[in-house]
Amino acid sequence: MCSKQLLTGTALPPLSLISQGQNSFQQKRCQFVNLVKNFMHDIKDTKQASVRIAWDGKVHKRYRGPMARQRFENEVRVLRYLEEKGCDFVPKLLHADPEEGDGYIVTTNCGKVVDKIGRDKADALFKELEEKYGVRHDDAFPRNITYNDWTGRFNVIDFEFATILETGEGLTLGEIEENRRETGWENKQ
Repeated sequence: MCSKQLLTGTALPPLSLISQGQNSFQQKRCQFVNLVKNFMHDIKDTKQASVRIAWDGKVHKRYRGPMARQRFENEVRVLRYLEEKGCDFVPKLLHADPEEGDGYIVTTNCGKVVDKIGRDKADALFKELEEKYGVRHDDAFPRNITYNDWTGRFNVIDFEFATILETGEGLTLGEIEENRRETGWENKQ
């Protein structure tokens, strides 16, 4: 039985657990969930998002804070668009769940955030994204660049604030800053 089946309860438990009774199964399930959580490595835990890397290398992101639903929808839209365009230096969207909190995604891992990158190299990556693939990243800072040892390539991540130039669909940092001012969100925290 795979771990997803055990976590969601979509498969029958092993006979050994059935014979021990439901409480024992629930205890085993909780132990398993805690074990899986221990294998997830926190990458980012801020007011806006929680990002963890699971034992299998997949990136799990949960949205929260101001305009969380819009940021989730935008990142999903942009990642799907970039995949259609064949962009190979961004994460691939593996799962998107709008029903979990304000949104939850699972993507492929694009490596580690770079400690240092020259401004010219960073600008070139964001320029390639815009000119070749038609997406403007509105959070174009080195914190959103990773390096993948497997591919030997720098990658761009975090598309909450990005615009698809062809359609004009997107979300900008300016929009969220305006929303924060209007709602007084920063003062509430």
